[in-house]
Amino acid sequence: MKCQDFYSQYDSSGWTSEMKSEVRLGIEQVMAQAEKESALQARQRNESWEHIIHWLVYAEWGVVPVGYVFPFGPDWLIDACRGGSDELACRLLNDGMDPDFRMPGRWTARRYAKENRAFLPMTWAWLERDLLGKLAAKQRKRSWAGGTFTERRAI
Repeated sequence: MKCQDFYSQYDSSGWTSEMKSEVRLGIEQVMAQAEKESALQARQRNESWEHIIHWLVYAEWGVVPVGYVFPFGPDWLIDACRGGSDELACRLLNDGMDPDFRMPGRWTARRYAKENRAFLPMTWAWLERDLLGKLAAKQRKRSWAGGTFTERRAI
């Protein structure tokens, strides 16, 4: 697959000319690595070069192709939390990744974030806000079902 094919998958209408050239150069570099890879190496790797290119572009510039569904999103989030990449982990959480997704033999992204919370302040704050929101929703549901729910009034 040519670099132009990968580049055309992105909606670059709002990008600056510098970003367009950087993304194109990044895709070209990864494509050069892909051409050097042997068939045996390709079979040993779980991800296709297409997914690797999309991951690298997302990690660096925060953009994905139009209609992309993040097939390896939980892996990406776990790796970002394990590696202490706060901005990337926050971006993935904002894009809808599940921090409690379990994979065999690995901790959840929430657990990695807890272990590395000194390096992941924005991610840890996002996770705590999410948890508090879930607890508040559960409490409202419980009080509504018991008949003790009262609307809060502005003073």
